[in-house]
Amino acid sequence: MAQTNSLFRNLPSVSEILGKISTDLPNDLLVLWIREILQQSRRNIQKKNKALSKSVLLEQIYAEVQNRIQFFNWQFATVINGTGVILHTGLGRAPLGQEMLDSQVSVMKNYVSLEIDFSGKRGDRFASLRDLLKSLTGADDALVVNNNAAAVLLVLNSLADGKEVVVSRGEQVEIGGSFRIPDVVRKSGATMIEVGTTNRTHLEDYQKTITKNTAVLLQAHTSNFRVQGFTKSVDLGELASLGKKHRIPVVSDLGSGALVDLQLFGFCDEPLVKDVIKLGVSVATFSGDKLIGGPQCGIIVGKKSLIGKMKKNSLLRAIRPDKSTLLILKKTLLKIAQGKIQNLPLFQLLSRTTDELHNQAESVIRALSPEILEQFSISIDATTGQFGSGSMPTEEVDSVALIIKSSQESARSIFERLVHGTPSVLSRIHNQKILIDLRTVFPSELNSLIEAINNLAR
Repeated sequence: MAQTNSLFRNLPSVSEILGKISTDLPNDLLVLWIREILQQSRRNIQKKNKALSKSVLLEQIYAEVQNRIQFFNWQFATVINGTGVILHTGLGRAPLGQEMLDSQVSVMKNYVSLEIDFSGKRGDRFASLRDLLKSLTGADDALVVNNNAAAVLLVLNSLADGKEVVVSRGEQVEIGGSFRIPDVVRKSGATMIEVGTTNRTHLEDYQKTITKNTAVLLQAHTSNFRVQGFTKSVDLGELASLGKKHRIPVVSDLGSGALVDLQLFGFCDEPLVKDVIKLGVSVATFSGDKLIGGPQCGIIVGKKSLIGKMKKNSLLRAIRPDKSTLLILKKTLLKIAQGKIQNLPLFQLLSRTTDELHNQAESVIRALSPEILEQFSISIDATTGQFGSGSMPTEEVDSVALIIKSSQESARSIFERLVHGTPSVLSRIHNQKILIDLRTVFPSELNSLIEAINNLAR
């Protein structure tokens, strides 16, 4: 014990470290970080069984505190998305645009008519959204929750708690954060019954599995992967007919979900929610922040009697969205209903041509400082981006990128300096070069991007 204590003798005190730090962050927050770092330092010293000088330890701990301060100030800061991933989960998925942000500020700083009707009595927070969703999808009723995972959980808990949910083996999807269909079925209180195989499932597989305890036939749209080759899946219309025959609800988890025909932008035929409803499914769930371009939320549409059960479920109160989410979703849906999708940033990004992007790249290079052009090789090349967030995984989005290379500095070093810079730029590394994909850089961000690249000059 005495030998162990001697190894820790040179560790600085909390007050000594605080004395070196200059920041306006709360003192209690700094003390929390310092204590955590000191504890990690003790573990490292004990593991190596080697004492370090006080000056070395002080500098190491101070540097780690500075890293935490830098990250604390950086997180939730505006980032220029040069990755080419349009719906980047790490960057908040679909950008919302100035009009949405202005309306959100108004809602957040004032009282709003969230659940009050014209008579001043308690109203329904989903009323106007429900009507918009009914008109856009053709469903009888609608509900909005925190996200699509919550939507699936609420649907299954309301319709199948203590009973069986039948789902194809090939549709037991996993999305980011290890969210898996089998897990959410289990959490809902239902028992999952698997049918078919990974690559082939037939209608008779469902038929043979139905019992008096079957409560839901679930089809999960494989929006974040594709199985190709010797495959077979059951047509959703056929499954809906089977469910109707046996009086069993058919639930379609669409994942991303689309209200706008993406073939207009040259992409694959992603199922439209209204077409799924026309096939006769009982309930459909989908995200509001992916192919719709709205805020993060989950949307449930379907038969009024089934949605009614979900409204009475006490779980709804735990997963319902707040006023700002509902307002932004309402404004997003209204733009789609009015045919004004070009007002939504998601569709602005999708609609730009590669010629426009190439012109944008040329304008950036022309505006760069001579010092940057001397120190770095900067060129333009064609590239491809992605939708991201598990949406349309096989679709590539044609784009144009700025290519930055240096013979004196590694691509990783340039990448980190761009991220840590002001403004912050997130790029990608390919073949030891930096790629800044302009598909996901708004024209209004060009001056900031130029500033960020110029800041690379040493």
